[in-house]
Amino acid sequence: IDELTAMVEAQNAIVEKRSQEIQTKDISLETLTSQNDVLNKTITTLPQNIDRIMIQNEKLSALNKTITQKLEEAQKATVDEIAEKTDIYIEKLILARRLDEAQLKLNLYNEKASSSIEKSILKYDEIKAK
Repeated sequence: IDELTAMVEAQNAIVEKRSQEIQTKDISLETLTSQNDVLNKTITTLPQNIDRIMIQNEKLSALNKTITQKLEEAQKATVDEIAEKTDIYIEKLILARRLDEAQLKLNLYNEKASSSIEKSILKYDEIKAK
């Protein structure tokens, strides 16, 4: 009887150990099943996410093209404005130089006229003195 009791206890210990192993495997199986469900949901939503991302990417690309076009237009307008202002500045410098030349000629003319008047006055004084 002692032997049978020892055998039964040994078998009960083995059954208990196997029972614990089964419980551990059940918990692992539940965990893996849960992870598998999460992965399946992720796999299901991936195409939708990819579609949304692609649509967003297309919108961003279109926006980028629009911004680039507006930037190029603004840059061209700025370059044109700078060119126009440069032309105006150069024209202003040319006109200022012509004005300086005209004033110089006027001064020379006034000096000649003044000199001519002085000579005429001197000749008049000489004629009058005679």
